[in-house]
Amino acid sequence: MPAADSVALDGVALLLIDGIAWRARARERRMRIYRGVGDILLEAIDRRDPAAAEHSRRVGTLAREVALMLSVEDGEVETVSLAGSLQSANKLFVPEAILRKADSLSESERAKVDEAAQRWLRLLGQISIDLPISAVLKAAHELAHGLRPGGLDESV
Repeated sequence: MPAADSVALDGVALLLIDGIAWRARARERRMRIYRGVGDILLEAIDRRDPAAAEHSRRVGTLAREVALMLSVEDGEVETVSLAGSLQSANKLFVPEAILRKADSLSESERAKVDEAAQRWLRLLGQISIDLPISAVLKAAHELAHGLRPGGLDESV
């Protein structure tokens, strides 16, 4: 009788291992797709504003390095890395004249840049992925504008 039990348990163990391996491969495929889409967006940004695309790549790399130093979970490392890489994607929606302007931006031009960021965040929020990229970028945008993530003012 024990031999039959161990054979049955071996089969269950193999099924569990196979299921885990399948999930890991599926997650790796998704991450390659996310990275591929990110690379396509960076290429598009690069055509409009080469400095922004390179800056985004550096931010993504730095975010990954900091996350690894902090020993965060793999999914969080990928999230901050990808979010960092995509933080300038709103430039796809900024008028070219503003992108190329050498002087300081006027209030109306700043408003257009902010509108572009909001548009990018709305579009990104519509994409169903298993990483909270949109939430991370929204929080970063709020922090850059003197707000606490979630819309709370610093003074509160």
